[in-house]
Amino acid sequence: NRPKANRLSREEQEILSRIISLQQTDGASEGAEIDKDFLLEDGNYDLFFLHYFPNEIQAFEPMNYRLFDFLENERQGLIWCPGGWGKSTSLRIWSVYALCRDPQVSIIYCEKSEPAATACARSLMDVLEFNEELIHDFGPFKSRWWSADALVIKQRPKIIKPPSVAFFGAQSKATLGSRCNIMIVDDPVTADNSTSELERIRLWDWYSQAAATCPSPLPLTNERYLKKLFLVGTTFHMADLYHEVLKTGMYKHLWMQAVDMKTGICHSPRFTWRTTEQLKKDAEGSEADAELLRRVVDGKVLSLGDYRKAHGTKAFMRRYQNEVRDDSTAKFPSLWFRGGDDDWAPPGGYPGCLEDGDHHPFRSLGERPDTKSLTAVTGVDPAAGTKGQYTVRFACVTLG
Repeated sequence: NRPKANRLSREEQEILSRIISLQQTDGASEGAEIDKDFLLEDGNYDLFFLHYFPNEIQAFEPMNYRLFDFLENERQGLIWCPGGWGKSTSLRIWSVYALCRDPQVSIIYCEKSEPAATACARSLMDVLEFNEELIHDFGPFKSRWWSADALVIKQRPKIIKPPSVAFFGAQSKATLGSRCNIMIVDDPVTADNSTSELERIRLWDWYSQAAATCPSPLPLTNERYLKKLFLVGTTFHMADLYHEVLKTGMYKHLWMQAVDMKTGICHSPRFTWRTTEQLKKDAEGSEADAELLRRVVDGKVLSLGDYRKAHGTKAFMRRYQNEVRDDSTAKFPSLWFRGGDDDWAPPGGYPGCLEDGDHHPFRSLGERPDTKSLTAVTGVDPAAGTKGQYTVRFACVTLG
């Protein structure tokens, strides 16, 4: 429970330094002074982040490697990440990494709104002004051009018009005509601008006519960062900006999900598939499960099973799996009754509620139950769907 600024003890930091020294010397020494040039070599970004940002990234997981490999090696990419995973923090510290590798680089960072862009700027400025290890190795970053709108790092060898980092909110008119080497558009799609067709069109027009035109091959020493464009976020709608960009076929696509729905294995230690109720049962015979339960209760680990039960399958699949479906074509899943498996089923499939000789004996389709002990709920939709052949038909469902 140490505060975030000091989550690693002195002993833990020393262990981390020894590990990096061993990597640097090919196992010859664990006490060698860490060389910043070694940390800046291709492929050593994990050591860079663990050395300079131990409190932001304490351990590298497969999703970290997938994201940073993509940012480092692709020129134009669409990235779908599960909500609450920490992608925005990862994007910001990768920006610092790029600035350290080539101080001449120009970056534009677009957030979902102007307030979010300002918060992002403050966070990055805080890192560059107060990260003591970073400043010790690379020198002070703060120059006289330093604000929440744009900043220029002191290490920049040539002063040019585009700043080291500029910050904008999505749909900002100021992005039109701006130039940079790296354009990061983070979370431009929201619930508000994805449900309205007019808002979706406006966002597409801004992105295609302004944001996507910003990357330009401004001269750099490290050509890895010469020209890059990344659109990053979590999906909301079948016709949102992310899906429209995907349809162009011009972007490499990185699709990351929180959990493997077939096995229940989560792709990040930030998540667990098991519900709190299941963990309480498992914790009785396992100290590891008891510790996991404590972390879920403390809010350090998210139970995806709890989220799915509380918010529904549709909300869960959209936020944590980046899968959305068209409401106008949705049908009532017969598997909910009959049992079985599909793309959206929980691990192990739907149990069903009809007779199968094992789980639910003595129940069959069309059976008339004892109504005295039955609570029945009927729902009526006067128009099933918003378009298509079913628009004029009503839907009636009774559950009991």
